[in-house]
Amino acid sequence: MRISAEVVQKADLSGLIKSIDAKTKKAIARAVSGFTKSLKERTQNGTGLKGGFKSYSAEYKKYKISKQKDPFKVNLRDSGSMMLSLTSRISGNAGYVYFNGGENNKKAYFNNQTRPFFGVVKKEQKEIDEIFTRYLK
Repeated sequence: MRISAEVVQKADLSGLIKSIDAKTKKAIARAVSGFTKSLKERTQNGTGLKGGFKSYSAEYKKYKISKQKDPFKVNLRDSGSMMLSLTSRISGNAGYVYFNGGENNKKAYFNNQTRPFFGVVKKEQKEIDEIFTRYLK
């Protein structure tokens, strides 16, 4: 003959889960925002995923001169609309960074083929991790 007893305590954890979800979403939003800012600053300074951007072609330099713009400052900005369209959103527990609008998305795609810039470098990854961790506390 066996005698056993089981003690079960049920707890309502829905409030805790909601609190954790809210903190996680806030941390993701801050981290994505920090990365978006960092990406804009990095490209403005002429730096891509693999270091400094390669110089413009002779033809494009002539175009820049005709527009009275510096032909030697390679920062992926002509009108500025592409980088202004860089935006982010949060969906579930993920953050997305993208270029809003078909034309700006195309510009980003082709620029990224010649001068890779769209991605996270080690320094930015460390900053993203730090921001995320800070806002989880």
